[in-house]
Amino acid sequence: MKKHLIPAILVVLLCACSAKLYEPTTANVSPGTTLEDLQKGKQIMFEKCGNCHGMPRPSRYTKEKWVSILDKMAPKSKITNDQKNLIYQYVTSVPK
Repeated sequence: MKKHLIPAILVVLLCACSAKLYEPTTANVSPGTTLEDLQKGKQIMFEKCGNCHGMPRPSRYTKEKWVSILDKMAPKSKITNDQKNLIYQYVTSVPK
């Protein structure tokens, strides 16, 4: 029992300290995208980007800067163009 307690506590602490990504809603959907696209983009970002470093708040960067970041990071994280587009749709749909 005790051997499972420390890992469980560490997981809880890591989750509590990690940046909370915003949850897209229908209000965030723009022409040419769907709520499902935004949710997929969030999930891909969490899985691919979160493996190596902390999750940046999507509103931290401009649309232009996100293009630059995704172009640079996609090859390193083995993100396909479709996945990159979904992440871009997600990060640029953040309410202002």
